[in-house]
Amino acid sequence: MSEHSAKRQRVGPSEEDEEDVTNGILETPRANSMLRRGQTTLVSADSQSQTSGRSSPSKQMDALELSDFKWNRQLSIDNPEIPDELYEFLTEMSSCNSGIGIISQSLKAELKERSKTDRSFRTFQDFMFADPNIRDAIGYTPLIDEVEQIVNEARECQQYSHPEASWNGSVHFPLLHRAIYGPRRQQKLVGVMNWQVLL
Repeated sequence: MSEHSAKRQRVGPSEEDEEDVTNGILETPRANSMLRRGQTTLVSADSQSQTSGRSSPSKQMDALELSDFKWNRQLSIDNPEIPDELYEFLTEMSSCNSGIGIISQSLKAELKERSKTDRSFRTFQDFMFADPNIRDAIGYTPLIDEVEQIVNEARECQQYSHPEASWNGSVHFPLLHRAIYGPRRQQKLVGVMNWQVLL
């Protein structure tokens, strides 16, 4: 027999190697490593917040102003180049914005009654009311309680500086839902859906 016998190669890990692996798995996370992960999470959340802010429509428009892109942000009835149909639409929107004929005459008595106990209802003027046949042809006139509920939600969002998501869920979506569908959901050419856009 030869003095130098051939050594077998080690196939599996030694007991010492297995012990090192086990210790690595069972090792309690250190404060430094957790702190680094926390910092990474905060940086990631902050960058997402900044991305979300940059993607808002108003900020996108502001970015366009800084570029060479020409964009007329405001449609004006004083612009002689707009078509007649658009002019009529803008005139009607301007009247609505001024409160002309936006309330059905059928609600006038109820508003007057409420003004006896709530001074906020005393601001309604005669020019704000329209004949029910004319007003109803434009769209659904919401009930006073429905409007008051949305106004209260908007007041809370404003008072406590709620984020845009709260405004959308509590104010914008209910308002558009009533304006488009009326008292109950129905089939429309353009519907209302609460979308969450991830950019």
